[in-house]
Amino acid sequence: MKYITVNTDAYLFNAPAGGLYSTAANWQDTTTSATATAAPSYGNAVTIAGGLTYTNVTGNGFAASLATSGDVLLWGSLTVGSKVSGVSGALVQTGALGPANNRLDLDGAASLALVGQAQVAGSVLVGGGSKLTAAGGLAFTQSSASLQAIGGSSAQFASVSGVASFFSYGYTTYSYPNHEFFGLTG
Repeated sequence: MKYITVNTDAYLFNAPAGGLYSTAANWQDTTTSATATAAPSYGNAVTIAGGLTYTNVTGNGFAASLATSGDVLLWGSLTVGSKVSGVSGALVQTGALGPANNRLDLDGAASLALVGQAQVAGSVLVGGGSKLTAAGGLAFTQSSASLQAIGGSSAQFASVSGVASFFSYGYTTYSYPNHEFFGLTG
């Protein structure tokens, strides 16, 4: 049997205008207060703080958990969660709608797969044929929170809780056990 050491440091995306997820220079290791020596992986809690304009994050990657605030746009495939002890696999999207829209958007056939729960306080837009899945369910944490899936995109959850808005424009599918919503609405 071979054992490996897993880096469990917390990482902050440090490229406000955007950049590749897989580029180590785009990440600040907040545990060591230094530029990361490698891109985040299954053991790392990841924070992406956008601003009043979108922070574009491109490419593919992994994280133990993901926290977003401000306006963040994901392009590519991101898997959040693993079998590492103490890894939540959760998304926490913070901030009510305000000066910064506090939006997490997926576009260009992006994929965000969560082992844990998606907690949404602002807005999540899944567009351009993208897919969002959360095995731990979806929890709206503020009444102004919303999730939209447009342009042939989909969002799948184990459960849905909280009070917020579900919107559907164009052909969209939302599903969770024993409940499936699809069709043309708006």
